[in-house]
Amino acid sequence: MADGKARVFISAVTGEFESARNGLGADLRARDCDLTIQSDFKQGPDSVTLLKSLYDYVRDCHGVICLIGKRTGAYPPAAAAERFKDMLPSGMTRASYTQWEYLFARHFNRRLYVYVANDDWTPDKAADPDKRQEAFVQYLKDQGVHRTPFSTIDQLARAVLKEEFSAKPIVATQPTTKPIVLPYPSLGPLFKGREGFMRQLHDSLARGGNTAITSKALYGLGGIGKTRAAVEYAWAHEIDCTALLFVVAETPEALRANLVALTSALAPQLQEAPDDDRLVAVLNWLRSNPGWLLILDNVDSKEALAAVEGLLKTLHGGQVLITSRLSDFSGNFAPLPLNVLSPDNATAFLLARTEGRRRSSADDEAKAREIAKELDGLALALEQAAAYIAKRTPHVRRLSRAVAVGQSRQGARLVR
Repeated sequence: MADGKARVFISAVTGEFESARNGLGADLRARDCDLTIQSDFKQGPDSVTLLKSLYDYVRDCHGVICLIGKRTGAYPPAAAAERFKDMLPSGMTRASYTQWEYLFARHFNRRLYVYVANDDWTPDKAADPDKRQEAFVQYLKDQGVHRTPFSTIDQLARAVLKEEFSAKPIVATQPTTKPIVLPYPSLGPLFKGREGFMRQLHDSLARGGNTAITSKALYGLGGIGKTRAAVEYAWAHEIDCTALLFVVAETPEALRANLVALTSALAPQLQEAPDDDRLVAVLNWLRSNPGWLLILDNVDSKEALAAVEGLLKTLHGGQVLITSRLSDFSGNFAPLPLNVLSPDNATAFLLARTEGRRRSSADDEAKAREIAKELDGLALALEQAAAYIAKRTPHVRRLSRAVAVGQSRQGARLVR
């Protein structure tokens, strides 16, 4: 291969896309791309399977074009696929050659160009749709993968030839300062009642080391303080981490979009690049800078959790904290429940949070304890109550328990 050529692989089921693949191949070679398709590979000796050859080529290429239709195509022998089984998405027990080609490209963070045939596409050879392929297409949708639809060879060719195929790797340069993307500063001494929990969390994460992904799922009721606990943990360990990163991951689409948004901190020079390139740059930065802490917040649905599991399979060298209202996790996560604040800690928080912002009286502690009891120790409701008290009580002679509790109950209803 001549220097400077983009090494591109076309992944396609021959029975559906042979004509389209050959036409695209001729066009891309005319653009000076070094192009390869699956049929270019020959079965090697027993020690080198076709699947291993594809794995090696995708690892070293610059981009993979995936033509996806209604059929899965052939499957590799189970023995050949065994060594790669950890790359399979959650719930997927086997993959065809073309599906593996996509998974290899994702694993190595290669540029992916995904084109999905519409129902009116005419395949080279007619065949019934394959439900396993339907499930794979749904997986791509759930992952938020950018997909370009097409109905004819002309539409496909126009879409592909608009792309800029480059031999330059997608890289993120090292920021001049430590990347910190957190939603708010630390509460400092106002963060009360979680000392034991924070030690347990640290010990659990530390057992995993930094050579692979260590994940911990913090779960509990809405408003209990999961996000605050995760953020406080991040600030407490700022000196130990190469980056502190926060991503809202309530849906697969939100996970992808908010990972892309990390470009502003990790690869600012690529902020105007296409989202697919920005995502690759972010993932490459994480793989190249071990020691980071990533918070994935509000993973509250099975679909979001599956997307997070897929992400974690592509990363190494860091620690991940997940906050969720779910309690049923796969073996890929170590769940840690977060409970409400005790009455003593909830009372201490209310008193400290409103210190100097309320008119003091002898029974303030008793009143604070009543409010804490009304709010069941829910951290977010306690913060809302404290903010209300601090705002309103300087204008009256005495703390109005009835008004404060009434407002606090309203806040509690909002977060339950």
